[in-house]
Amino acid sequence: MREHARRAGRTGRAGRALVGAVAACLAVPVLVTPARAGEEPVRERAVLTGGHLDLAARLDGGALEFHLKDGTVPGRTVWREPNDVILHFDARHEWEIPETAPGVVPEQLGRAGDTVWVDHSVTYGDGLLWPGWNTEEVAAEAVRSPVTATFTGIDGPEGFFLGQWRDDPERGTVVGIDIDSTRPEPGSVELRPGVHAHPLWFFTEEGVYRIRLEMSAVLASGERVDDAATFTAVVGDIDPADVELPGPETPDEPAPPELPEPPEEPEEPEEPEEPEKPEEAEEPGESEEPEEPGVPREPDGTGGPGQTGGAGSPEAPAGADGSTAAGRGPGTPNPAGGQAAHDALAATGAAAVPALATAALLAAAAGTLLIRLARHAR
Repeated sequence: MREHARRAGRTGRAGRALVGAVAACLAVPVLVTPARAGEEPVRERAVLTGGHLDLAARLDGGALEFHLKDGTVPGRTVWREPNDVILHFDARHEWEIPETAPGVVPEQLGRAGDTVWVDHSVTYGDGLLWPGWNTEEVAAEAVRSPVTATFTGIDGPEGFFLGQWRDDPERGTVVGIDIDSTRPEPGSVELRPGVHAHPLWFFTEEGVYRIRLEMSAVLASGERVDDAATFTAVVGDIDPADVELPGPETPDEPAPPELPEPPEEPEEPEEPEEPEKPEEAEEPGESEEPEEPGVPREPDGTGGPGQTGGAGSPEAPAGADGSTAAGRGPGTPNPAGGQAAHDALAATGAAAVPALATAALLAAAAGTLLIRLARHAR
């Protein structure tokens, strides 16, 4: 019962604080203790747990510098390097989101009853941290652009948000979110020269946050100037004495100019292929010499007159491949057939010799007889 009553009391106070904070921020001007221009920052570790401070852009001799203006001790201002500073959002900064109309508190901050850690601008509670923006040391005539505060990196839980009160025509005053650490690029804020304002700070998770911020502007000459640093926020029940500070910022080395790529060498033309040589014509085969006519030879009694190996003679036997003399083409030698014809011609010549001799003798005898008859008639 006591816990329920305590939570109910906190919720009621939170709701009233939210309304009171809106009214106070809209109605009460922020009082600022002026600082001496050009004052150098103090280099020492500093843990701030409550009071007023600013994230400030300073223009000195044409150079833009990002420093933290520490006014947490009333009546005293100390300029610090952001890398030396830890902002401790301890248990006093816890705030339970109250029951409100839908859309008054963005969903990414949580739902009614969730606990978040906030700054003085949200609850207007005494003794809380109250970080703001400050461009009072940037003269309007020295620049031709606003000062841009860009959150270039947030290392830690995805629970850091910056916002501001906005008027909604339907829901009245609502919380608008400008910086969201859950996005790949958390965001940026543009600040006019000579401005001092306070955003709403929200942390939805305990942890250590390394927040890198870059301040940039364009000078009247057209030159762009910038400076960056990383400050640390310790949220929740964590002892800041155990937290190490980030290393000092090192200026980015200019990237070497890109050298133009050498032109590609032209490809060597391909050598023309040699024309194909025409195939040499095949030399005509040597013509076969005609066979010499058969030389007559003496009859050997192997055949009678008129027997030859020509037409009417029996076919020669088939060869080993099944071919015959008759099946051979022109010009194809036939050893068996050629020899038979030769033998036939020789036999024919031998048989004709006795017949011619007999005829010659008969003619001579007839001539002698005729001569004798003629002489007898005389």
